[in-house]
Amino acid sequence: GDNWVYKQAADVWYSSYPLADVEDKRVTQAFVNGNTYTFFEGTKALIWNSGSEELEDFFSKLPEGYTVDQIRYVCAASNYIVICTDTEILWSSLVDVTDLDDRIGGAGRQIPVDLRGRITAILPIAGGFIIYTSRNAVAAYHTSNAESPFLFREILGAGGVSSPEQVTHEANVKYHYTYGTSGLQRVTLDAAETIQPALADFLRGKTYNKWNAST
Repeated sequence: GDNWVYKQAADVWYSSYPLADVEDKRVTQAFVNGNTYTFFEGTKALIWNSGSEELEDFFSKLPEGYTVDQIRYVCAASNYIVICTDTEILWSSLVDVTDLDDRIGGAGRQIPVDLRGRITAILPIAGGFIIYTSRNAVAAYHTSNAESPFLFREILGAGGVSSPEQVTHEANVKYHYTYGTSGLQRVTLDAAETIQPALADFLRGKTYNKWNAST
């Protein structure tokens, strides 16, 4: 697969880092301290080097026993890089956000007890991030405590999603919109609200409207 980069000065797109074995791999990104980190699910973690104008590997350290092929998604939250396996959340050091093994610098990991299924997305939201599983959603509140920077709690009423594409999100907005196992929902760190049930029924194919020109 080719990675296309836009060079503003030259007004051209070019592919600087062709990758093998990335077909059908989900791509997620984290924006931290002015840098964009791009992750190909279970394959490759890259950062754009504006000096060399090349994409470079960015995981400097994973904890012992972890490999890139175990990592599913990446996101940014409160100046941390956050990654996940199917069942576990890991966050970076604040000293070096590419280092996920520096406990002294603040890196850590946890298996949130409220997860009800495999993790299918981790996405930023104002005040932390949200972990989506195949069956529910768990809020990760930023605590401002360097020793335990995130507090995990299930979002009551929130359904699960099958992929990040079923969630609309912005890092500095206080809510997500999701289309998942509980229909269309507006999800915050504290609650989930089901919205537009008629539209959700239409998307599921249970309602079909047809124009009758004779009536």
